[in-house]
Amino acid sequence: MGRDQCRLVLGIVAAEASKQMAMHAVKALTGISISKIASELEQGSGTELPDSYEKGFSEAGQTVAEKAVEKAADALIEERLALHQQSNNSVIRFRNRLAETLKAIETEKKIPTPLFVFVDELDRCRPLYAIKLLEEMKHLFEIDGVVFIVSTDSDQLSHSIKAVYGNEFDARKYLRKFFDRTYVFPSVNRKYFIDHIFASRGLELDQIFWNAPNRSPSMVINSWAEHFSLSQRDLIQCADIIITAHTSWSYGVKFEPIRFLAMVWAIFTGRLKCASAVENGINESECPEIAGWKISYTTLDRQSGGYTTASYIAKNLINSFNSFYKKPLLDAFNQHDDDNWRDFFNNEYSIIYQSKNVLMPDGQKSVAVYYKSMIVAADHSVTS
Repeated sequence: MGRDQCRLVLGIVAAEASKQMAMHAVKALTGISISKIASELEQGSGTELPDSYEKGFSEAGQTVAEKAVEKAADALIEERLALHQQSNNSVIRFRNRLAETLKAIETEKKIPTPLFVFVDELDRCRPLYAIKLLEEMKHLFEIDGVVFIVSTDSDQLSHSIKAVYGNEFDARKYLRKFFDRTYVFPSVNRKYFIDHIFASRGLELDQIFWNAPNRSPSMVINSWAEHFSLSQRDLIQCADIIITAHTSWSYGVKFEPIRFLAMVWAIFTGRLKCASAVENGINESECPEIAGWKISYTTLDRQSGGYTTASYIAKNLINSFNSFYKKPLLDAFNQHDDDNWRDFFNNEYSIIYQSKNVLMPDGQKSVAVYYKSMIVAADHSVTS
């Protein structure tokens, strides 16, 4: 093969290589199908190669690639502009039709505007979806007569936005361009909220839990909710577990609240070690969350006539309860070192056996041994 023939072959190879490189580069940068670009390149290679041959393979490749990409880029820009204009026209038509519809409803149906659109729990959506929804709301519905009310945790939504744009991004400033007015609801009184949850289901806490001196069910459950930082959503879901367990409980005996609620929290949060600890004995290394739970109460000081605040250590009460409930029930309620637990187990014996004239089997244990399995079953029925 002669020198001129070699130069011709190299020029063709270079042109084709440049063409392919250009095609891949444009595709990588735009992400759009390049069938039109390929067509332009094929036409370009047929007309440009002869002229490029005399200038060498590098110049040939450059000329073909530049002209082909230039043609393709022009076509791509024109197509994109046309699509953008078409999209804008569609948005304008949508807004006009919606405005006309609202006006007709107000005139003919005598239904006053604005139209309220409620969006709930936006912060629980995937970050990209939440951002897209906000953008579409702003883009499509920014017309007179339409008001969006978005219920969300602004802090959590800000975190979601930063997850997309980076920690340095001013998420709050970004959100302000969507919301004209922000209203923050005051915190709900936890005690009233808990009472409402159970009352709305026709129950009171005293119907479910054992009421011991200075450890009323209301006091215990409020202390429990505060110590474990349970949100309102958590409280509703935990209440569903408690109520489901209570409804399924066939013994007619009230639950001991401290141990029962500690088990509810452990199972609800998936802390299996803590659930086992509640059942067998709590120590700080295995379950520091429950080990740190203190139940405060106020008592009257008879000498001074004033009130003093004291507290129970939940861990100690749970471990004390555990030392009795696995014993035969007869031994549990005959104990004399803890009047509260003796009364609790004696009440169980009275309800299940004595009041029904049923003979208690030898070695029969307290039904408290079923707490864990009952709560697990209730948790599965609520969350499934």
